[in-house]
Amino acid sequence: MPGSFRHWFAALRARLSLPLLGKELTETGCAPAHVHPARGLCARALLIFGLTMPHRTFRWGDGANLPSTLLGLGRNLFEQLIVIQILGVILFQPALMCGRITQEKERDSLVLLFLTELRPWEIVLQKYVGGLVPMFSFLLIGLPLAGVAYAFGGLESHAIVLQVAGLLLLCLQLGALTLMCSAWCRSTVGALISSYVLAVVFYAGPPFARKLPGRG
Repeated sequence: MPGSFRHWFAALRARLSLPLLGKELTETGCAPAHVHPARGLCARALLIFGLTMPHRTFRWGDGANLPSTLLGLGRNLFEQLIVIQILGVILFQPALMCGRITQEKERDSLVLLFLTELRPWEIVLQKYVGGLVPMFSFLLIGLPLAGVAYAFGGLESHAIVLQVAGLLLLCLQLGALTLMCSAWCRSTVGALISSYVLAVVFYAGPPFARKLPGRG
């Protein structure tokens, strides 16, 4: 009985080890800044917003913004933060995800992955999660700014939950679309261009179709 339990535990540990995901996260974390400039640009965008937010909000010189009049400005600040994060996801998620599979093709190491014990769906899933982690870290950077906006009032907690859920859904959708392009294309550049083109069609196509003549 103890021997069978150890065998079952070893099999479960091997199944949950996620070696490819660990490799992806290690390479992403150890890569220099010039290799993945999108991560730095995302962080700088939120840093600039955080540094300029007090300057835009607190204008004590003219006496217009007294402490009592600042209450209720949280919704406006939070909406600005959400817009910046949405733009960051749309602009930088394809750049972070497009090379997940094409780089394996360019290095001729994709065949080696197929020779391992990993199933195709496990390879795709671990590549997918490994590409989403950098963008999730970008969203986490915005949590302190969201807390500041919530402290100003005028912002309900359920609105924050809905906006965060929408951001996560956008990351998941755009990440899956980009990974599909990475699997189809042979080069990273082709996957990047295809991702932006399909994203424009996917997100801007339906609103544009509704505005066509004869559409209600």
